[in-house]
Amino acid sequence: MINSFHYWILFALFNATELYFFPSGHTYSPPVIAGLVGAWAFFEFMNFKCHTILGNFRKSPKNKDDEEYVNLAKERQIPHGCGFDTVSCANYFWEALGWIAYSLLTRNYTAYLFTIFSIVQMAQWAKDKHRRYQK
Repeated sequence: MINSFHYWILFALFNATELYFFPSGHTYSPPVIAGLVGAWAFFEFMNFKCHTILGNFRKSPKNKDDEEYVNLAKERQIPHGCGFDTVSCANYFWEALGWIAYSLLTRNYTAYLFTIFSIVQMAQWAKDKHRRYQK
């Protein structure tokens, strides 16, 4: 429920306010736009990869010999790869970088505000998750 509010209500209201009531005339050169779009796409791809890794922990085994099943004992495992070897919640890390790239690309003040709010929220979720990994 909080994710739905966070993305669909808060983000939509912030950006609609900026776009319809306070549009900015700022623009970048095409190479800068291409670089920011490329960075955003890379960060979102890495976020997708992290969610794929995390999703594999929740798979149910088809049979005991299923090699693709990662978490047969249903124990809390620590994910690896795609940034998880550097930070405990790489999915939040890549998502935060994606929002930063989006904010820089759009140059909307509300996008910056939403990005700050999102990073603070994801940092709290990451701390909670990190504590569970330490147990």
